[in-house]
Amino acid sequence: GEILAVGTASTSAPLQIWDVRSGKLRAVPRGHIRPVYSVAFSPDGELLASGGSDGAIHLWEAVRWRRIGSLRGGPDTVPSLAFSPNGELLASNGADGTVILWDIKREREAGVLKGLSVPIGALAFDPRGRLLAAGGWLWDRGGLAVWSVEWEVVFKPEGIKPVTSLAFDRSWDLLFVGCKDGRVQVWDISRGVRIAELDAGDRVTDLLLSPDGSILAVGTASGLVRVWTVEGGRPIYPGHALAMRWGALKAGMLRPNFPNPFNMETWIPCLLSGGERLEIYDLSGRLVRRIDLSGLPPGRHLIRWDGRNDLGEEVSSGVYFIILIGDGFSRSLKASVVR
Repeated sequence: GEILAVGTASTSAPLQIWDVRSGKLRAVPRGHIRPVYSVAFSPDGELLASGGSDGAIHLWEAVRWRRIGSLRGGPDTVPSLAFSPNGELLASNGADGTVILWDIKREREAGVLKGLSVPIGALAFDPRGRLLAAGGWLWDRGGLAVWSVEWEVVFKPEGIKPVTSLAFDRSWDLLFVGCKDGRVQVWDISRGVRIAELDAGDRVTDLLLSPDGSILAVGTASGLVRVWTVEGGRPIYPGHALAMRWGALKAGMLRPNFPNPFNMETWIPCLLSGGERLEIYDLSGRLVRRIDLSGLPPGRHLIRWDGRNDLGEEVSSGVYFIILIGDGFSRSLKASVVR
């Protein structure tokens, strides 16, 4: 999307709405009086929920950023929120390891899920709305539970590490679990077994799967982002792990695209100074795609190439040169397309 909602520790502007393309602050919705720890957009993008250390969950209309409702009755702090895929329910952490389900239309509590004994800091619905996962930790003790649509616990592994983030695979019954110790565990929910464990190198702060489920990006407390490829809904080829630290970039520079080789899409990290463009050539020197970046503000960006030419046609398998062109400079790298 083009809008970024940010929760901050500022008491004067704890909730901020930013325009991604221009890099400008668009709105500061008023309602929270203390820091905001969690935000979540509804699946249709028309509603924003925010929760913070004042114990309130506010609902905002995502155009004028007017507050249209509030949910109260939970704990003093709300570190995690998640909308159900149909947008009818909002999950938030409750007290003593519980999960509160809120009916968005009626703006009232719809139920409380029990099953954990540690504070909850991560929530995730599966894309089909059949499952809800919650995880958290207290000191060195972690907790993880998955509930069905009947709100019964269907999965609760023992001895789980402290959980910091969660993400479901979009087409298989896989749950990715980010941990405080820097590991990412991959669980097959249908069989109740752990099938892989990845090393992200530092405390995991965020997990994100690409829309087609082929790429897993893992954010860490050190500011490092690690990226793995996923094939056939099953992990994972550790040799394909890539590390990207933005601090190593200078203006007008590129970092290796990921994944590479790729089939459907690839992402190109770059630091722009303003007015640049990307040009993509095949081995014969023919220009196949031009991507105008002049509308992007200076700073760090991830540019997506969908493997298509300027006519919208898929390019064939082969090696391509991606060139970043700016005022008085150019930078290039190679990308391989495998169909």
